[in-house]
Amino acid sequence: MDRSIRIFRWSIGAGPLLLLSAVSLVGAAAEDGPEPRPLALSPAPEPVPALRHRLFPTAAERTPGDAAPVYLRTLAELPDEFERQVGEKYEAWIDLPIDEFPIDEARTIGGGSMPELLAIAARREYCDWSYPLAEQREHAIEILLPDAQALRNRIRLLALKAKLEIAEGDLDEAIRTIETGLAMSVHLAEGPFLINDLVGRASADSLVDRIEELVARPDAPNLYWALTALPRPMIDFRDSLENEQAMAEWVVPEITGLDDLRTEDEWRVRLARLHERLRALEPLLAENDIDVEDRRVPAELDAFVAELTPQAERHFAPKDGAAPESEAERIVRFIVDRYRQVRDESYKLTYLPYADAARLYAVIAPETAEESKNILVPAAVPWALGEVILAVRGAHRSQALLERRIAALRVVEAIRMHVAEHGSLPSSLDAISAVPVPGDPISGGPFSYRIEGDSAILEAPEELTDARPAGLPYRITIRK
Repeated sequence: MDRSIRIFRWSIGAGPLLLLSAVSLVGAAAEDGPEPRPLALSPAPEPVPALRHRLFPTAAERTPGDAAPVYLRTLAELPDEFERQVGEKYEAWIDLPIDEFPIDEARTIGGGSMPELLAIAARREYCDWSYPLAEQREHAIEILLPDAQALRNRIRLLALKAKLEIAEGDLDEAIRTIETGLAMSVHLAEGPFLINDLVGRASADSLVDRIEELVARPDAPNLYWALTALPRPMIDFRDSLENEQAMAEWVVPEITGLDDLRTEDEWRVRLARLHERLRALEPLLAENDIDVEDRRVPAELDAFVAELTPQAERHFAPKDGAAPESEAERIVRFIVDRYRQVRDESYKLTYLPYADAARLYAVIAPETAEESKNILVPAAVPWALGEVILAVRGAHRSQALLERRIAALRVVEAIRMHVAEHGSLPSSLDAISAVPVPGDPISGGPFSYRIEGDSAILEAPEELTDARPAGLPYRITIRK
């Protein structure tokens, strides 16, 4: 993909299936479930003082000012060769076991003053990317986000730095680097679009990988309270999902302000402009790999009216004479009514905790997919209702999966604390009394835990098979 990400490619409105593949959330679970990942731990009591270690800057530690100019300054710091090297080394090294990590070679990557600049930016009070959304709302889906792509390499640099520090045994410095990376991840998510949240979420996930590696070190401090003090949710998708809800009205303003129209001529003009706008959007859809063949808007206005008239009549038939007399008004209002139904049905569940929403997603998506598949949804809203619900669910679940990983690591640290006090693995999670044991943010219930011989299996009530396995289930053993 071009270094300049175009928001259109990642908008739910532009392509739900693209979104689902982008966040790697849909996959068939293996019949027997994923194999537990070995996690060898050493007992570790609660640190003294309890908040000695931090994984996210406190409000008191933040410095005045905007982080964005500092982050953007780092993009001009080093040559393209450095950027290429970081990308290549990250792909080659980041998933290696710690004892296979090439310490000597990793030390040569360097980066000059960049890590310190990133540390400064990550501790600024706020981050304003200043995208021209207010001025370019009609073209919102075409806005380019070159910074979102380029700054991913800065997260890769921090992830490699933290991994090097863990491999070298410099755990205090690794914790500070992870703190910088997580704070930067939250800043990356502070843009107005879903892609900003997805980049921030993926960035945070890479730093959570480093936390997992760190707690597995023999001399690792207990990070239960450091993990507990992280923001919840770590990456909040709410603002971007609400912007997604408004996207169609921004790029197709003809579906707004209907109550201002009075005469039949005004409705005819609005219908013609709406048809013209939808036609103009089709090349942009095709340019961004969105299949519009089954939802193509007829080239001629008369054909557009003929195709929509029967659907509009069916839409207003149950409304006891409430159908507008004007044909143009009936069609415009049908399109807008249908759009609002799709939008609200798709997004309403995102206001619930995922554990509560999951049961409703399972009921709503199959029913509405069948109901909507034969109803024309114009190119301005290029989705069937069932498709967009699945896409929104993917974004909602993406946020919850990150929360699950953090909660699972809190459970791991509670186990290490219990072993430090009692000398053995707890017989159940209920047996842990030193600190509260978090539940699973996705199921809403407790994590599953059982003893198998001299190890324990920690898993969630259900699992996904991801393209890049991470997190649960764990097979936990305690070092002697």
